[in-house]
Amino acid sequence: MLQCTSSFFKNKRKMQLFSCFP
Repeated sequence: MLQCTSSFFKNKRKMQLFSCFP
């Protein structure tokens, strides 16, 4: 989930938090 969390902070504008989740 750490990777997903990092993506969230990087794409906080797009809010792609669920990008890692199918």
